[in-house]
Amino acid sequence: MSVVLITGGAGYIGSHATSVLTAAGHQCVLVDDLSNSCVDRVRWALSEAKGNARFIEADITDIASMHEIIRSTSPDAVVHLAALKNSRASLDAPAEYDRVNTQGTAAVVSAMDHANCHKLVFASSAAVYAKSPNALEVTRSPTVPTTPYGRTKLESENNLGQLVSADHRWNIAVLRFFNAAGAHPTSRPTSHEPPVSHDLLSTLCKSTESSGPPVEIMGTHHPTDGGTAIRDYVHVMDAAGAISKVVAQLDLASGCHIWNIGTGKGTSVFQLIALFNSIAGRTVDTVQGRPRSGDPPQLCR
Repeated sequence: MSVVLITGGAGYIGSHATSVLTAAGHQCVLVDDLSNSCVDRVRWALSEAKGNARFIEADITDIASMHEIIRSTSPDAVVHLAALKNSRASLDAPAEYDRVNTQGTAAVVSAMDHANCHKLVFASSAAVYAKSPNALEVTRSPTVPTTPYGRTKLESENNLGQLVSADHRWNIAVLRFFNAAGAHPTSRPTSHEPPVSHDLLSTLCKSTESSGPPVEIMGTHHPTDGGTAIRDYVHVMDAAGAISKVVAQLDLASGCHIWNIGTGKGTSVFQLIALFNSIAGRTVDTVQGRPRSGDPPQLCR
């Protein structure tokens, strides 16, 4: 039984990864500052872990804290999920995104190295692409991020690649996640949603809870069939399962390896709304808005 430390362990993907990893026989240490999560999500993750996980509240950018946490918990591997992830917000706060995402990743890696832990799963993003990548040739797909968020992820990827080239003790897996959606069957989205959630599916779900404003569609004149943006939606349990499978393989492949985590099928905003309406049995009110800056028209694996 190995010990897996998960930064961002109280987050959306992190809490679901805890469920899958502990079911696979791992002990998990969840590290999170709760800036994009809540205590309810921590409680749910710990209950799913059935005694095989514990939670430590900490900020990954606090270098001293990360060194002490990783030293004292002695993980066999680290899954680094903690990050700021709102592409639109990153346009207004590029320095903060660099501090948390790029420098925070460096702090985690430094703490791992001092504790002689060299197995890392790094959560990157499809935001490193400017358009849909080649599904079979990830390393040949052009990485041209259009937002500060995407740039911080790509910079961290590049730093990790350079680290592996300089120090062959490291085994690193880079997972470029597309749009995670859905939930574990036992979770309760109303309790476990982050305080601020900007993805379309969460917005649609919340629109059924009250008589709030209509759902804003960010652009209806994209060069796509139907005019709305197309994205690859992958179930969060599949994303968590990918993490678990990669953790199990870290011993078998040295170096730095990159994978896209998606379904390979694109769904437009209009298609997702129509599907949601058919399942919910009601019609969600919508309003047309302007396209978001740096938002690619189509992005799927």
